[in-house]
Amino acid sequence: MLLRMKILSAVLAVLLAVPAAVSTEYFSATTSLINLLQSEQAVVNVLQDYVSGIEKHIEVIKEFINNRRPVGEKVDEMTDYISNPIQAYTLIKRMTIDLKAVEASTQVMATPDYVPDISQLRSAFYLPQESDLNGAANALILLQETYKLNMSAMVRGLLQSNGPISPFQADEQLTARDCLYLGKNSFNQGYFDNAIDWFKIALTKAKDEHNITVTQEEIQTFLDIAVYSYDEIMKERKGVNWETSLLGANYEEKFTPEFFDDNIHPTRENEQFNRLCRGEQLRPPKWDKNLRCRYFKGYHPYLLLQPIKLEERSRKPYIVQLYDVISDKEIQKIQNLSKPYLQRSTHYSNNGNYVASLKRTSANTWLTEDQNPLAKRLDNRLKMITGLASRYKNYAAEAYQIANYGIGGHYVPHQDYMQSIRDNPFQLSEFEARAGDRIATWMFYLSDVEAGGATAFPYVGAVVWPKKGSAVFWWNLKRNSEGDIMTFHGACPVLRGSKWVCNKWFRVNAQMFRKPCSLNEDAYFTDL
Repeated sequence: MLLRMKILSAVLAVLLAVPAAVSTEYFSATTSLINLLQSEQAVVNVLQDYVSGIEKHIEVIKEFINNRRPVGEKVDEMTDYISNPIQAYTLIKRMTIDLKAVEASTQVMATPDYVPDISQLRSAFYLPQESDLNGAANALILLQETYKLNMSAMVRGLLQSNGPISPFQADEQLTARDCLYLGKNSFNQGYFDNAIDWFKIALTKAKDEHNITVTQEEIQTFLDIAVYSYDEIMKERKGVNWETSLLGANYEEKFTPEFFDDNIHPTRENEQFNRLCRGEQLRPPKWDKNLRCRYFKGYHPYLLLQPIKLEERSRKPYIVQLYDVISDKEIQKIQNLSKPYLQRSTHYSNNGNYVASLKRTSANTWLTEDQNPLAKRLDNRLKMITGLASRYKNYAAEAYQIANYGIGGHYVPHQDYMQSIRDNPFQLSEFEARAGDRIATWMFYLSDVEAGGATAFPYVGAVVWPKKGSAVFWWNLKRNSEGDIMTFHGACPVLRGSKWVCNKWFRVNAQMFRKPCSLNEDAYFTDL
């Protein structure tokens, strides 16, 4: 009984120490993964107390405990650990699949004193579900596909791209069971070539492991299905004599980008986006020869004394990156204000509703001038820099949207302007009706990103890389208030690190005298 009281006291202590998560979805934000690291330590502590009370039949539990690599208790140390996608994936796997095995063991090895109730721990610590493991696996698949990561190296914990991104090593390695799981997820998403490669690697790994995590026979069954499905598709494309072995999964024909074409094929559009994310230079050099870096004095005398460093990324559409426009202290304040309220990000769907999906994997929240004086201070700064009205309560702009991206966190290419304002004028909220469409986007970068995480514009070949304290700005509308499809853009998957951004969308109606309309449908905003 004394042992039981001690353990219950320990559980209560860690429950009070670990902050409760607003959202129980772990793969979509790094803040949730930090909480999960703390929860994992708490669960391990409980299991260690349980193991000390019994001395037999505890190999499964010991294995769970020993598989956890020591991680520092400081936030920076935990952030560094979960910034590696393979380590984040294995963390979620330990707290779902491996913990299930522990749960089964504790039920078999019941003692009169105390049996840890794993289901109760799941509820108390908001532990991940298998859907989180599925999301983490999908993130690894997306990272591999986007950055062309070497699969054999990934199994060893090495993330190595064929682009300019420097390789980096994880402390964890993937098992044959992990490779099989990634192959299944690749197959379910239609990446048959990648699925075949994952299954082949799983076979090799299973042999090296002596079939400990999964048997070679089980893997071979899935490999045969994937090869058959892939061959059937390729026969239709290449002819009846097609064989998988004739063309590897890494085969790429010579690629020629197509720009300023809104009818570009989705496959080519995706390829251009991925290549920009990998850091490839797609724009002809002659397009960039007139782009300038300069000091910008904005629209207020204050900036005469402290002009803004501005770098042009594209002239048409006009895309610029501005540096040192928010301080580290302000960034920390924004992050601290937002962390307790982060929820899974949603996006505008075809039916006019906001939904959560794999198109956008991040967590976000909102900040208005009524919630904290910092928002009003930033509003004044943005007005000085851009000359645009910026108050949310005056229907001039939206509230600040703060977003944190998780494992492979990304947002597929999209446009920011809202065509539905024109298409469905009678279904608008009061704010939408009074504010009008999004004339411009301002996005603060609240963190550096070690690898990946760029903002890419596939239709014009422009790309902006995150730099803490900087911001990117572009016009979403033409001078006649029509949406500019060339601003089609996306957030590249985060390969390593934690990405934080803060968006401000300016609305058009409040800017009518600041940025007058033009009757010329080909007129663009060409400067700030």
